[in-house]
Amino acid sequence: MPFADEDMRQRILSRLATSWYFEGAQLQLEQKYSEALSCMMKASDGFHEIGEVKNEIEVWCQIGTIRNFMYDLMGAVDAYHSASLLADSYNYDTKLMEILREEYKLSEELGYSEKLFAISQKMDSLVALTDDVKMKFTYYNHLGDEAKGQGNYK
Repeated sequence: MPFADEDMRQRILSRLATSWYFEGAQLQLEQKYSEALSCMMKASDGFHEIGEVKNEIEVWCQIGTIRNFMYDLMGAVDAYHSASLLADSYNYDTKLMEILREEYKLSEELGYSEKLFAISQKMDSLVALTDDVKMKFTYYNHLGDEAKGQGNYK
């Protein structure tokens, strides 16, 4: 964009990244996961380039979902981990809790016991520091489900 000033460049790049995101979402609905993944990666790069962190986090979550649909659980865990690192570094605690729950479920399926422990610790500390009642409620439901799954709660 040789003739665009910085403001116009930011607007154009934002729209390009958003277009890649929606194209990927449409392809995901059509179950064309490889193509959807390609679009989401371009959207991630675009949002990263212009510093739209919240959108970049959403794209990484979508990449995790797509990889899960492709039966690439390790890739899905990696995508959610990338999203969690971004959310943590920008103190998006509510979103971080959602991401950690997804990462926990996938890690449990893969049998990553050390990762499960680390994720549990992170979730515990997030809940201890927050005043967000919804986050606490969701987390305590998660703990109840875990206890029930282990046969410790009837």
